Amino acid sequence: VAQSNIEAAQSDHRRSLKTRYPNLDLRLATEYGDDIDGLDGNSEETSLVLNLTYNFYSGGRNDAEQQKKISAVYEQKEFAARVRRQVINTLRLSWTADDLLVRQLEFLNAHVIKAGQTVESYKEEFFIGQRDLVDLLDAENEHNNAKNQYTEARYDSLGARYRVYEGIGRLFEAADIAFEMKDGNLKVARLVTDRVDKLPLPDDEDRDSKTDPLDHCDNSLIDLEVNPFGCHEPVVLTKVEPAVARQNSAPSLTDDLFEVETNGVLMITPAQLLANDSDADSDSLEIIDVSQPDVGRLAFNTNGNLLYRSLEGFIGEDYFKYTVTDNRGGAATATATVRIKVHKSEVINLAEVQLVNFVYDEAELTEISKSKVKAIIEQIKQADGVIIEIFTHTDNIGSDKYNLVLSAKRAEALKDLLTSNGIDGANITAVGVGEGKPIADNTTEAGQAINRRGEFIFITKESAE
Repeated sequence: VAQSNIEAAQSDHRRSLKTRYPNLDLRLATEYGDDIDGLDGNSEETSLVLNLTYNFYSGGRNDAEQQKKISAVYEQKEFAARVRRQVINTLRLSWTADDLLVRQLEFLNAHVIKAGQTVESYKEEFFIGQRDLVDLLDAENEHNNAKNQYTEARYDSLGARYRVYEGIGRLFEAADIAFEMKDGNLKVARLVTDRVDKLPLPDDEDRDSKTDPLDHCDNSLIDLEVNPFGCHEPVVLTKVEPAVARQNSAPSLTDDLFEVETNGVLMITPAQLLANDSDADSDSLEIIDVSQPDVGRLAFNTNGNLLYRSLEGFIGEDYFKYTVTDNRGGAATATATVRIKVHKSEVINLAEVQLVNFVYDEAELTEISKSKVKAIIEQIKQADGVIIEIFTHTDNIGSDKYNLVLSAKRAEALKDLLTSNGIDGANITAVGVGEGKPIADNTTEAGQAINRRGEFIFITKESAE
């Protein structure tokens, strides 16, 4: 519109130049007469007049009128420049607002999740009498405020994104509205006049070889090298996608609960952890980080599953956290807590592998494992014809030969302990494996702790059948 106003003002100026030229008028007239009162008769008179008028001097009125028209052209040019500057400023502010709000949404979403978890915790404590109703209502109010803040920021970001598209002339494209645009370039021009306006209209005010409509810096210093946008400083342009991208939502995670016998090994697959988790955008979830438990040890095995082993003798609850991403950027992550109940079984189950521990770098059982082996012996005596297989394992600290010798000594020590308590040695097979069969990653301290173990495998008549 502003450019059309300039063209209209220029046309008006060209029209005012007519006063410089003579006016030539051609007049053709015909007169008919019919006398009906008196002498009867009629008359006909035809005339052709050519009138030439040339104003040689008008007291400067015509020059003043033409100068006024030229000034009107510059007035429209300044109006166009002001409009373009307003568009540029709006675009910059909208771009900055969109960038900041997108980053802010990450923290606002985390606030919503944490506030929701607080509400759930307060509800549980309220039902057992550890929280009063006021605390619960305050938590719910905080959760609602957090959701309101997130929603407001999200729509503010969406509005800023649309203002960016409006500023670069791609609003219809972003809104998926069919249209035709012949010139999608952003134009910036500025004119400072301190002289009498003259024509033709200059289109490169700072004389940097970049025309004003395409010059982003229209007041560059003379003889200064400029980039293709007419600016001395490099202008960094970031590509804007043709459509408004939806804001990515972080995954929503649910805490998990598992149980394991003390000193036992619990295998947890990623699928088990992610079974109760979801993503509002239906993105695929992936575990990217796992913390160590408060008490036990946690490590991955060769199949990518997690192995948890509690501290020997520990009975109670242990915790660790895992972090999930939806593979759409660092902002789309969330963390959940895994609770593990570690309990002690009253009866040794011969259908399961039983683990024992040795004193570090020795072939002697720990005191807790000695008590466990006694319970195993009592259970074997109550069963009929139990075949016992003993395997002892080490970590990868030290040489292969040393670890193999140490594990062989430990295997024989376990066999001797069983035979000295009345178990038939013919039913016992004891093998020292060394570091050859780790069940966890041997490159981490937690994995090495899990791999250091003695295993009892029992073959009973029931299992053989």
